[in-house]
Amino acid sequence: DLLLRLNAEGTTIFLSSHLLAEVERLCRRVGVLDRGRLVMQDSLANLRAPTGRVVLRTPDPEWAVGLLDGEVGERAGDRLVVRSDDPAALNARLVGHGIRITKLAEERRTLEQVVLQATTAGTDRVDAARRPVETADADARDRGTP
Repeated sequence: DLLLRLNAEGTTIFLSSHLLAEVERLCRRVGVLDRGRLVMQDSLANLRAPTGRVVLRTPDPEWAVGLLDGEVGERAGDRLVVRSDDPAALNARLVGHGIRITKLAEERRTLEQVVLQATTAGTDRVDAARRPVETADADARDRGTP
């Protein structure tokens, strides 16, 4: 509470934490370090901006998939992930064709997803045991790091 109050009063606070929920709650700008190097820095709003995909649930998934022909990126039961920059237009299109929608929201990456994408596998990563070294090396080369 003290940090939130100080920040609200205009005090800049530098927070170093691996607790991403805490970072999301307290910070407006985020920097990500990987092996001692700053690999990304941006506002939290930009990092969590819409992905250009919409997640929806419908009791009529077959009809929705048929109507959206090629726009559905993922499907799991009644949950569809659809490429769309305009959730309202997508909703109107589906409802206009009689497809019932029970949930619809823009997809946004979590801060955890952003951090995992920006960093390489290490001994402290849960997926380190599953990620081959050559993949981590290729990722580092793509980012321009040795």
